Amino acid sequence: MQPSPDAIVAELSARMETLAATESWESIEKIAAKLPTAIMQVPETKRRETVQSLLQCVDKVQVLAQHAKRDVTDKLCTMRRGKVATAAYLSPD
Repeated sequence: MQPSPDAIVAELSARMETLAATESWESIEKIAAKLPTAIMQVPETKRRETVQSLLQCVDKVQVLAQHAKRDVTDKLCTMRRGKVATAAYLSPD
């Protein structure tokens, strides 16, 4: 027996959250591409509830993505400062 369309959306949402926790962003993008089609398969009577649940998941993934972006930015700034310091140290005065 196949899972119901709303169960499929719930599974995709749960997978997205799990992948976001492990910072597997490319995999999340692949799942996100499947969601519009999956949502349209959900019966209209359950669609609103399913979309609201999905939006909560997307909000969580967005927060994790923002944290990851901030971490990368911080690392790049640290590297840049290191290059500037190295260049200043090596430059003949």
